[in-house]
Amino acid sequence: MSEDKLDLLSYLPPATKQTSVSKEELLNSGNAGVIIMRSGQVTNLYRNEARECALEVCEHTNKTQKGFISSYIYEETYGQQDRIYWFIHLKSLSDYMRFHRLANQDPAFGEIFMRNRSHFEGEYASWINMFPEATFNETVIVPHRWGSSGTNIPHDADSSQIIANQQVENQRSQVFHSANSRMVLMRSADVKVKHRSAARLFGRQYADYINSHCPSNVTCFMFEEHFGNVDRIHWHLNFEKYEDYEEFIEFCALDVGLKALMVERIRMDGEVSTAGFGHFKQSSIKDLLVCPQHPTKDF
Repeated sequence: MSEDKLDLLSYLPPATKQTSVSKEELLNSGNAGVIIMRSGQVTNLYRNEARECALEVCEHTNKTQKGFISSYIYEETYGQQDRIYWFIHLKSLSDYMRFHRLANQDPAFGEIFMRNRSHFEGEYASWINMFPEATFNETVIVPHRWGSSGTNIPHDADSSQIIANQQVENQRSQVFHSANSRMVLMRSADVKVKHRSAARLFGRQYADYINSHCPSNVTCFMFEEHFGNVDRIHWHLNFEKYEDYEEFIEFCALDVGLKALMVERIRMDGEVSTAGFGHFKQSSIKDLLVCPQHPTKDF
């Protein structure tokens, strides 16, 4: 590998480098039962201070909630400047209240939020000053499992699967996820109501094909959205490094098998036959590329 690429890998470390907690004790998008994707817009005036605060929030969470909650910071790679994302991984939905108790009852957690981080006299840079009002969004997703949302189960499917790692068993020699990736492509799509089962079948076939055929270092997980839009599904494509994203784009353009899957027609229990991404509502498919945040970035 060239010296330039080695420098790039050190410049874009994976999210595990954000925390002192060992990777064996951390949850990630592969082994978590629930992921909360929270995003917020940083004010231009406090770009450094906001990132510092966000990383401290994650570190405190990771150290005090080992085995139950793990959190990392990501940033939009191409899109809105200074928009950051918390990937908050929970072991299960029951741990959501554990997260809220931490925020409401832990004095150290409150101090991180309220501390004045401004280096200028007369200014006060706490959480409420570093993030403008009404800029926060939150999406809760869970790993797709056959039969979810009342959809049909293929005859050969295992409906007991509860974590995303089980979607890629025996398909990849190494699994990439939110903790060890340097880039994550988050793709979402809204399912047409009459294609609810067929769309999910295609979605899993699409992820399975990438995991078993794509030559680059990429792992694809499929998730379902909770507490939001009904019948919105999400794919997370996790890349070891930026060059793998470039290889993936080339793979999608040239691979004959993937092209065949995209035009193959699926019919499930009387649903209208359609092909590939035709199972989803027009203009509902969205892509967002994000990278882990880290203290060494030149803001």
